[in-house]
Amino acid sequence: MSGAEVTLTPVGANLLLLEENFEGTSFSGSRYLFRSAAEAFGVELSEQEDNDWRALLGGAYLVDHLIDIDKTDIMPHLTSVISGRGIPGLHLDTQVCFRNYILRQNESRYDDIMQRLGGVSRLAQRQAEAKTAHELIEVRLEEADLLAYLLALQTNTQEGAEPRERFNLWLRGWSRCGYLLDTFVDMDLDYENGDSGVRPTASSRATVAGAAVKESVTAIKNTPLRLIGKCALVGARYIMLDKKPDMTDLERP
Repeated sequence: MSGAEVTLTPVGANLLLLEENFEGTSFSGSRYLFRSAAEAFGVELSEQEDNDWRALLGGAYLVDHLIDIDKTDIMPHLTSVISGRGIPGLHLDTQVCFRNYILRQNESRYDDIMQRLGGVSRLAQRQAEAKTAHELIEVRLEEADLLAYLLALQTNTQEGAEPRERFNLWLRGWSRCGYLLDTFVDMDLDYENGDSGVRPTASSRATVAGAAVKESVTAIKNTPLRLIGKCALVGARYIMLDKKPDMTDLERP
Protein backbone atom coordinates (compact mmCIF):
# COMPACT_ATOMS: atom_id res chain seq x y z
CA MET A 1 0.00 0.00 0.00
CA SER A 2 0.98 3.60 -0.44
CA GLY A 3 1.30 4.42 3.25
CA ALA A 4 0.07 7.94 2.49
CA GLU A 5 -0.63 10.11 5.52
CA VAL A 6 -4.33 10.16 6.36
CA THR A 7 -5.93 11.76 9.37
CA LEU A 8 -8.06 9.14 11.08
CA THR A 9 -10.87 10.59 13.16
CA PRO A 10 -14.15 9.08 14.35
CA VAL A 11 -16.11 11.55 12.26
CA GLY A 12 -15.80 11.50 8.48
CA ALA A 13 -18.18 11.55 5.55
CA ASN A 14 -21.66 10.35 6.51
CA LEU A 15 -21.89 7.00 4.73
CA LEU A 16 -25.60 6.84 5.50
CA LEU A 17 -26.17 9.54 2.89
CA LEU A 18 -24.27 7.71 0.12
CA GLU A 19 -25.59 5.00 -2.20
CA GLU A 20 -23.51 2.02 -3.26
CA ASN A 21 -22.16 2.31 -6.79
CA PHE A 22 -23.10 -1.05 -8.31
CA GLU A 23 -21.59 0.01 -11.65
CA GLY A 24 -18.14 0.49 -10.15
CA THR A 25 -15.23 -1.26 -11.85
CA SER A 26 -13.14 -1.87 -8.73
CA PHE A 27 -11.32 -5.22 -8.71
CA SER A 28 -12.71 -6.09 -12.14
CA GLY A 29 -9.70 -8.33 -12.88
CA SER A 30 -10.03 -10.38 -9.71
CA ARG A 31 -13.80 -10.63 -10.01
CA TYR A 32 -13.50 -11.73 -13.65
CA LEU A 33 -11.11 -14.47 -12.53
CA PHE A 34 -13.47 -15.51 -9.72
CA ARG A 35 -16.44 -15.64 -12.09
CA SER A 36 -14.42 -17.68 -14.58
CA ALA A 37 -13.38 -20.10 -11.84
CA ALA A 38 -16.96 -20.41 -10.57
CA GLU A 39 -18.11 -21.26 -14.10
CA ALA A 40 -15.31 -23.79 -14.53
CA PHE A 41 -16.32 -25.55 -11.31
CA GLY A 42 -20.00 -25.56 -12.25
CA VAL A 43 -21.10 -23.00 -9.67
CA GLU A 44 -24.30 -21.08 -10.34
CA LEU A 45 -23.10 -17.68 -9.21
CA SER A 46 -25.58 -14.98 -8.24
CA GLU A 47 -25.18 -11.28 -8.99
CA GLN A 48 -25.21 -10.61 -5.25
CA GLU A 49 -22.24 -12.93 -4.73
CA ASP A 50 -20.26 -11.02 -7.35
CA ASN A 51 -21.16 -7.75 -5.60
CA ASP A 52 -20.11 -9.30 -2.29
CA TRP A 53 -16.67 -10.07 -3.75
CA ARG A 54 -16.30 -6.44 -4.73
CA ALA A 55 -17.25 -5.33 -1.22
CA LEU A 56 -14.93 -7.84 0.46
CA LEU A 57 -11.94 -7.15 -1.78
CA GLY A 58 -12.40 -3.47 -1.07
CA GLY A 59 -12.69 -4.23 2.63
CA ALA A 60 -9.47 -6.25 2.52
CA TYR A 61 -7.54 -3.36 0.99
CA LEU A 62 -9.19 -0.95 3.42
CA VAL A 63 -7.99 -3.09 6.33
CA ASP A 64 -4.53 -3.33 4.75
CA HIS A 65 -4.37 0.45 4.46
CA LEU A 66 -5.49 0.97 8.05
CA ILE A 67 -2.79 -1.44 9.24
CA ASP A 68 -0.20 0.69 7.40
CA ILE A 69 -1.39 3.68 9.41
CA ASP A 70 -2.31 2.21 12.80
CA LYS A 71 -0.76 -1.14 13.68
CA THR A 72 -2.05 -1.03 17.26
CA ASP A 73 -5.77 -1.52 16.74
CA ILE A 74 -7.80 -0.98 13.57
CA MET A 75 -11.16 -1.84 15.11
CA PRO A 76 -12.11 1.73 16.14
CA HIS A 77 -11.61 2.78 12.52
CA LEU A 78 -13.63 -0.14 11.15
CA THR A 79 -16.35 0.64 13.67
CA SER A 80 -16.49 4.16 12.24
CA VAL A 81 -17.11 2.68 8.80
CA ILE A 82 -19.77 0.21 9.94
CA SER A 83 -21.57 2.80 12.06
CA GLY A 84 -21.84 5.05 9.01
CA ARG A 85 -19.52 7.81 10.21
CA GLY A 86 -16.81 6.81 7.77
CA ILE A 87 -13.12 7.65 7.57
CA PRO A 88 -12.14 10.92 5.86
CA GLY A 89 -9.59 10.78 3.08
CA LEU A 90 -10.30 7.19 2.07
CA HIS A 91 -12.27 5.97 -0.94
CA LEU A 92 -15.93 6.46 -0.02
CA ASP A 93 -17.57 3.85 -2.24
CA THR A 94 -15.23 1.19 -0.85
CA GLN A 95 -16.37 2.12 2.65
CA VAL A 96 -20.05 2.11 1.63
CA CYS A 97 -19.81 -1.28 -0.11
CA PHE A 98 -17.99 -2.89 2.80
CA ARG A 99 -20.40 -1.41 5.36
CA ASN A 100 -23.43 -2.61 3.40
CA TYR A 101 -21.98 -6.11 3.11
CA ILE A 102 -21.28 -6.35 6.84
CA LEU A 103 -24.78 -5.16 7.77
CA ARG A 104 -26.40 -7.71 5.41
CA GLN A 105 -24.95 -10.61 7.41
CA ASN A 106 -26.84 -12.50 10.08
CA GLU A 107 -25.73 -12.07 13.69
CA SER A 108 -23.53 -15.16 13.74
CA ARG A 109 -21.70 -14.27 10.51
CA TYR A 110 -21.37 -10.63 11.59
CA ASP A 111 -19.79 -11.58 14.92
CA ASP A 112 -17.48 -14.07 13.24
CA ILE A 113 -16.21 -11.55 10.69
CA MET A 114 -15.64 -8.85 13.29
CA GLN A 115 -13.79 -11.26 15.57
CA ARG A 116 -11.51 -12.36 12.75
CA LEU A 117 -10.84 -8.79 11.61
CA GLY A 118 -10.11 -7.90 15.22
CA GLY A 119 -7.14 -10.28 15.06
CA VAL A 120 -5.55 -8.61 12.03
CA SER A 121 -3.66 -6.06 14.13
CA ARG A 122 -2.09 -8.88 16.13
CA LEU A 123 -1.06 -10.62 12.90
CA ALA A 124 0.69 -7.42 11.80
CA GLN A 125 2.48 -7.24 15.13
CA ARG A 126 3.55 -10.86 14.87
CA GLN A 127 4.92 -10.21 11.39
CA ALA A 128 6.92 -7.24 12.67
CA GLU A 129 8.26 -9.36 15.54
CA ALA A 130 9.07 -12.41 13.41
CA LYS A 131 12.72 -13.41 13.54
CA THR A 132 12.76 -16.40 11.21
CA ALA A 133 11.42 -17.01 7.73
CA HIS A 134 9.28 -19.84 9.08
CA GLU A 135 7.58 -17.48 11.56
CA LEU A 136 6.97 -14.99 8.76
CA ILE A 137 5.50 -17.69 6.51
CA GLU A 138 3.18 -18.85 9.30
CA VAL A 139 1.78 -15.35 9.77
CA ARG A 140 1.35 -14.72 6.07
CA LEU A 141 -0.48 -18.01 5.56
CA GLU A 142 -2.86 -17.10 8.38
CA GLU A 143 -3.56 -13.82 6.60
CA ALA A 144 -4.09 -15.65 3.31
CA ASP A 145 -6.51 -18.10 4.91
CA LEU A 146 -8.44 -15.21 6.46
CA LEU A 147 -8.91 -13.56 3.07
CA ALA A 148 -9.93 -16.87 1.49
CA TYR A 149 -12.40 -17.47 4.31
CA LEU A 150 -14.04 -14.08 3.79
CA LEU A 151 -14.24 -14.51 0.00
CA ALA A 152 -15.41 -18.13 0.11
CA LEU A 153 -18.80 -19.00 -1.35
CA GLN A 154 -21.52 -20.25 0.95
CA THR A 155 -22.01 -24.00 0.48
CA ASN A 156 -25.53 -24.40 1.91
CA THR A 157 -27.32 -23.70 -1.39
CA GLN A 158 -29.83 -25.63 -3.48
CA GLU A 159 -27.27 -26.50 -6.15
CA GLY A 160 -25.27 -28.56 -3.68
CA ALA A 161 -22.03 -28.06 -1.83
CA GLU A 162 -19.48 -29.88 -4.02
CA PRO A 163 -18.94 -27.29 -6.81
CA ARG A 164 -18.65 -24.51 -4.25
CA GLU A 165 -16.31 -26.50 -2.03
CA ARG A 166 -14.03 -27.08 -5.04
CA PHE A 167 -14.11 -23.36 -5.81
CA ASN A 168 -13.28 -22.51 -2.19
CA LEU A 169 -10.38 -24.98 -2.22
CA TRP A 170 -9.07 -23.34 -5.40
CA LEU A 171 -9.47 -19.89 -3.84
CA ARG A 172 -7.59 -20.85 -0.69
CA GLY A 173 -4.72 -22.30 -2.70
CA TRP A 174 -4.21 -19.18 -4.82
CA SER A 175 -4.63 -16.91 -1.81
CA ARG A 176 -1.79 -18.73 -0.06
CA CYS A 177 0.33 -18.72 -3.20
CA GLY A 178 -0.28 -15.00 -3.76
CA TYR A 179 0.51 -13.98 -0.21
CA LEU A 180 3.81 -15.86 -0.18
CA LEU A 181 4.85 -14.52 -3.58
CA ASP A 182 4.02 -11.03 -2.36
CA THR A 183 6.08 -11.71 0.77
CA PHE A 184 9.05 -12.82 -1.31
CA VAL A 185 8.89 -9.77 -3.60
CA ASP A 186 8.55 -7.32 -0.68
CA MET A 187 11.09 -8.82 1.75
CA ASP A 188 13.55 -5.92 1.44
CA LEU A 189 10.91 -3.21 1.68
CA ASP A 190 9.05 -4.85 4.57
CA TYR A 191 12.26 -5.25 6.55
CA GLU A 192 13.33 -1.66 5.91
CA ASN A 193 9.89 -0.35 6.92
CA GLY A 194 9.76 -2.44 10.06
CA ASP A 195 6.76 -4.41 8.78
CA SER A 196 8.80 -7.61 9.06
CA GLY A 197 11.52 -8.57 11.49
CA VAL A 198 13.06 -11.09 9.09
CA ARG A 199 16.32 -9.97 7.55
CA PRO A 200 16.24 -10.67 3.77
CA THR A 201 19.28 -12.95 3.56
CA ALA A 202 19.90 -15.60 0.92
CA SER A 203 18.73 -18.25 3.39
CA SER A 204 15.49 -16.50 4.37
CA ARG A 205 14.72 -15.71 0.73
CA ALA A 206 15.22 -19.35 -0.21
CA THR A 207 12.91 -20.48 2.59
CA VAL A 208 10.12 -18.11 1.55
CA ALA A 209 10.61 -18.97 -2.12
CA GLY A 210 10.44 -22.68 -1.35
CA ALA A 211 7.19 -22.22 0.57
CA ALA A 212 5.76 -20.14 -2.28
CA VAL A 213 6.64 -22.84 -4.80
CA LYS A 214 5.03 -25.49 -2.60
CA GLU A 215 1.78 -23.51 -2.33
CA SER A 216 1.89 -22.77 -6.07
CA VAL A 217 2.09 -26.47 -6.90
CA THR A 218 -0.89 -27.17 -4.65
CA ALA A 219 -2.88 -24.32 -6.19
CA ILE A 220 -2.15 -25.46 -9.74
CA LYS A 221 -3.26 -29.00 -8.92
CA ASN A 222 -6.68 -27.65 -7.96
CA THR A 223 -6.98 -25.39 -11.02
CA PRO A 224 -8.61 -26.29 -14.34
CA LEU A 225 -6.09 -25.92 -17.17
CA ARG A 226 -7.99 -23.12 -18.89
CA LEU A 227 -7.74 -21.00 -15.72
CA ILE A 228 -4.00 -21.21 -15.09
CA GLY A 229 -3.11 -18.45 -17.55
CA LYS A 230 -5.74 -16.12 -16.06
CA CYS A 231 -4.46 -16.81 -12.56
CA ALA A 232 -0.93 -15.93 -13.63
CA LEU A 233 -2.03 -12.69 -15.31
CA VAL A 234 -4.04 -11.46 -12.33
CA GLY A 235 -1.23 -12.41 -9.96
CA ALA A 236 1.35 -10.58 -12.05
CA ARG A 237 -0.83 -7.48 -12.15
CA TYR A 238 -1.27 -7.27 -8.40
CA ILE A 239 2.08 -8.61 -7.18
CA MET A 240 4.83 -8.20 -9.75
CA LEU A 241 3.49 -4.97 -11.30
CA ASP A 242 2.15 -3.66 -7.97
CA LYS A 243 -1.18 -2.67 -9.53
CA LYS A 244 -3.00 -2.42 -6.22
CA PRO A 245 -5.81 0.05 -5.58
CA ASP A 246 -4.97 3.26 -3.76
CA MET A 247 -7.49 3.77 -0.95
CA THR A 248 -6.69 7.49 -0.91
CA ASP A 249 -7.66 7.92 -4.59
CA LEU A 250 -11.12 9.42 -4.09
CA GLU A 251 -11.83 9.44 -7.85
CA ARG A 252 -11.20 5.71 -8.35
CA PRO A 253 -14.28 4.02 -9.91
